[in-house]
Amino acid sequence: MARFKDSIVTTSSADGRTVGIARDADGNGTVDQTETDVTAIDSSEVKTITDLGPSGHVLDTPSSPPARWPGHHDAVDLDGNGTIDRTRADVTVSNLDGSSTETMTDRNSDGTLHERQVRTTSGDGLTVTLQRDTLGAGYTDYARSRPRSSTAARRR
Repeated sequence: MARFKDSIVTTSSADGRTVGIARDADGNGTVDQTETDVTAIDSSEVKTITDLGPSGHVLDTPSSPPARWPGHHDAVDLDGNGTIDRTRADVTVSNLDGSSTETMTDRNSDGTLHERQVRTTSGDGLTVTLQRDTLGAGYTDYARSRPRSSTAARRR
């Protein structure tokens, strides 16, 4: 029986937007690393590389969103099958009036909206408004505005 030094298996979806790569770096017949490259409809790309332990458990899963995406982005494999189930973009913008707006958007693996939350803090830090689309339906189904104490505003 021939023994390979290492092996790489590459698969792609029918539409070519998702490419999966499984690597056996030491040739022992088990996958040591997986890579999933997903191209969204808007041509943005997310690459997720997962390092696996000897028993197949996940050691580390860093993801790299495109450099043109501002803010913080996460890609999550919820069920441990090696594919991205949900992505989160968390972007905060400082507005000209001194207020700030943080938008967190969770998307399903097919790009549809899972949930969106928009938190606006007034320029003086005394009012926080929260709007949420908890159903991913494209409209606000939860909203709250609350004053903050001046002590809490100074700590931000």
